[in-house]
Amino acid sequence: MIQEPLPEFEVGSGNIFADIGLPNAEEHLLKARLAARLYSLITARKITHRAAAKRIGVKPRELSLILHGHFQDCSLARLMHMLTAFGQDIDIVVRPCRKAGKPGRIAVIEAAAYRLEDDPRFLRRIEQARSSIRAGRGIRLEYV
Repeated sequence: MIQEPLPEFEVGSGNIFADIGLPNAEEHLLKARLAARLYSLITARKITHRAAAKRIGVKPRELSLILHGHFQDCSLARLMHMLTAFGQDIDIVVRPCRKAGKPGRIAVIEAAAYRLEDDPRFLRRIEQARSSIRAGRGIRLEYV
């Protein structure tokens, strides 16, 4: 049996909007992730788009457009407020970039995906606190 050659393909960057050359690709990706989270909350609660739109304070048509990827006219702040209407907390964390000399990034991280015990900064602080206790100096609150 003759095996067909695989079609040519490119490995994506992780941002489809950047891959297809859209301006403001990072913002589009952020909006898409927030809209996806909103969609998952609506479906998990098994409520209609009409009921969800009423809870958020938008027209059902506008919510439908957002959930179907037409969120260009919707700001990030507005999407975040929609999520808070569903009892979600939004935390904005600013920290130094991991790669020196490179521009920082903006990301949406689901709470379930983040585990404090896997955070290297947290682990360093715990080790500092342990060392301080072993040395008899006690701990400083900023280490915890």
